Amino acid sequence: MLRRAVFLVALAAAALPAAGLSAAAPAVVDVSLYGDLTTDWGIKAAPDDVGAGQVVFRVRNDASYEPHDLLIVRGTKADLSFDKEHDVVDLAHAAVSGSVTNVRPGTTRELAVTLAPGDYVLLCNIRSHFAAGMATPFRVHP
Repeated sequence: MLRRAVFLVALAAAALPAAGLSAAAPAVVDVSLYGDLTTDWGIKAAPDDVGAGQVVFRVRNDASYEPHDLLIVRGTKADLSFDKEHDVVDLAHAAVSGSVTNVRPGTTRELAVTLAPGDYVLLCNIRSHFAAGMATPFRVHP
């Protein structure tokens, strides 16, 4: 009986591509990191909300010469604790869902994560970058 059930599941899985059906593709979010001494500082995400599940962030550093990081942190900006002495977000109690570090100017990196529904903050946590404006809200809906 178990063999027959396994066979039927395998047969159904094999039939999905033949029928033109497949698992949902991950959401893709294009992220622009920008900011250095000659420009404003910030993060733009398009779109800024997605459905829960697999998400691929295409992270591009559009700054002239500053490297940047991208951290995906669960919660809102108001939930974050800022370490004034070190000029960074204190991540000791933060729920970091994923990150890419040291994204060099003019380069693009990809980050694939699985996100649950809720509020998130996309931020750069290099010293002084968060305080300069490198944070943006991001929403994941059911």
